Amino acid sequence: MKYFEDFQVGESRQLGERLMSREDIIEFAIKFDRQTIHIDEVAAKKTIFKGLIASGLHTLSTAASIVVDEYLPDTAMVGGAGMNNVQWVKPVRPGDHIAVKIEVVRKPPHPKTSILGVITTRQTVTTDDGSVVMTGEVDYLFGRKPA
Repeated sequence: MKYFEDFQVGESRQLGERLMSREDIIEFAIKFDRQTIHIDEVAAKKTIFKGLIASGLHTLSTAASIVVDEYLPDTAMVGGAGMNNVQWVKPVRPGDHIAVKIEVVRKPPHPKTSILGVITTRQTVTTDDGSVVMTGEVDYLFGRKPA
């Protein structure tokens, strides 16, 4: 079990990748972000994007699932505490694979309780060609080691 005390500022890890398929992009957008650029290939070709792109929320959610599956198991993470400075740098297109690099940038104690600490991570999402498509910081609440 990895507790708050076990994380070090500056440590980083490259996490695996997920395919952003055409079908998944459209399905997500129909449910959560019904903009033409995400659901209508013909209309999307007439936009500045020149084709279908994934919703930024889909990219964010997929990146979060990678972190949950590959970074947070066997840790004392008890919940999320916030996101800051999320930026969508470049569109994600059907067929792209996205991966996440996660780095610990801060680890303050929790301001209200001594049983938790906050781990702030910088997350950089890239496609298979190395292009950065999203960045942001995520705060997680972690349990402290039992006494």
